[in-house]
Amino acid sequence: MIKFFRKIRYDLMKQNKTSKYFKYAVGEIILVVIGILIALQINNWNEEKKQRLVEIDILKGIRADVLLDTIDLNYNYNIYKFHHKADSTLIKHLLSKKKKNDTIVSNLELGVALDLILNLHTSYFEEAKNKGLSIISNKTLRNDISRLYEFNYESIKLLENATPSYDTYKSLMSIFQPYFGLDSIGATISDANYKKLIGNGTALYTYREAMYSREFLVDLYKRTIAQSLTVVDSIEGELTRLKD
Repeated sequence: MIKFFRKIRYDLMKQNKTSKYFKYAVGEIILVVIGILIALQINNWNEEKKQRLVEIDILKGIRADVLLDTIDLNYNYNIYKFHHKADSTLIKHLLSKKKKNDTIVSNLELGVALDLILNLHTSYFEEAKNKGLSIISNKTLRNDISRLYEFNYESIKLLENATPSYDTYKSLMSIFQPYFGLDSIGATISDANYKKLIGNGTALYTYREAMYSREFLVDLYKRTIAQSLTVVDSIEGELTRLKD
């Protein structure tokens, strides 16, 4: 009987030890898992911090580039706007076959002025594309920046620098140059040549088409400048949020 109770006691002690060891092992595993999760979280925080610093740097660069671009865009816009106003006055005068005057001669000279070119700053946007545009975490801002660079900027560069039909200087010079001469003041047009010009339907048609081209460019520049300023404001708001 005594042996029987001793055996029961031994078995209970053994079970108690096994239970303690099991609990200890489970506790150790839980601690290891928690440690791994904490390490992963810290690593994620560090990566997010690095990512945020890269995003801030890119957004600052894009903002600086766009602000520089607005200077060039406004320069071209104001020149085209001035030319378009002169174009409108001139074409109405010529089509009405009114008499020559100094303003009209001046506007004719302006009408065949050399076309402009446009160089834009895209280095930081290209860097963003190389890293993946998702580096810009704000989806709305990302879309606005993409539209500015890939639609507005590309459209203007295409029309300004690479589309012959918008090269109004060459098309107008070849038609209008034979009517011009020089005097002590500068370019002029004689009364006889002026009469020939207003009777030249091809010349007037070409000038009107060139005027429409410039009108389109004026509108495109205006919309691009507005989009640029919107992007700059949005970037400044986003930079404030990211730095908080």
